[in-house]
Amino acid sequence: MSIPRASVLLLVPLLTALAVADPEPSLPTRIEVITTPEAPVDIEVPGLDLPVTVYDLNAPERLEARLSAGLPADSEAAIPMAKARIAGASREELQSAYSGLVQALQCGITRYPAIVFDGKAVVYGVADLAQALAYYQAWRASETQP
Repeated sequence: MSIPRASVLLLVPLLTALAVADPEPSLPTRIEVITTPEAPVDIEVPGLDLPVTVYDLNAPERLEARLSAGLPADSEAAIPMAKARIAGASREELQSAYSGLVQALQCGITRYPAIVFDGKAVVYGVADLAQALAYYQAWRASETQP
């Protein structure tokens, strides 16, 4: 038994559309959370097998407070002590403390909490990664609609 040519011509576009259709909503390849301890974000998403980087915008302030603790009020006496403490801090410690601020500036973040997907899409003010991911996926689905 053969399939009529007209049926084949109708099936090809349908099968192509089904093969291209993404059964799962689009997932990002990178997720970054930019926030502070005062605005925590729940990053637990069941079934999400993707690393999430959390940046704490208060980390520089805490590092500066630690490095300046106990410095004398006299600036002439404090400067050499502060320089010695900064020199004693590891490069990784300094980079880690300021990485959130740098990332926020690079992404143009204007408020927090902010959840950044693939360095391009930002969801502001949502304290739940699962909810932010749903917003991202809805946006991606609307972008791919004809």
